[in-house]
Amino acid sequence: LPTPKIPEPLYECAAVVHVDNLHPGVGVYLYSETLAAPIGWRHAYTTDADVPVYPLLIAGDRIHAVQVGCGLTSEKSNVVEVKELPQPPSTRRIRRLRALVSSPGAAGLC
Repeated sequence: LPTPKIPEPLYECAAVVHVDNLHPGVGVYLYSETLAAPIGWRHAYTTDADVPVYPLLIAGDRIHAVQVGCGLTSEKSNVVEVKELPQPPSTRRIRRLRALVSSPGAAGLC
């Protein structure tokens, strides 16, 4: 079986992980290094699959996939570290930008 591939990046709180390079008809398993256990499974009907996970992904965890079919188990996929969600811009910064853009003479800024 081909080695599965997990596209990067993965972010905390995600409920689904996309996996590529699958053989149609296999079962795809996702594993968490932090929990030392499987966290998701899906039957793949095509060469890629969106695998639901539970619990949701945790920042700092390392995730990998394997596929199982026809009595065979693939090699472990690439290991992807789960990243923290990017922080939205602060409200103060948004207000400052809004004031700058709406200031007289600011038309040439955008």
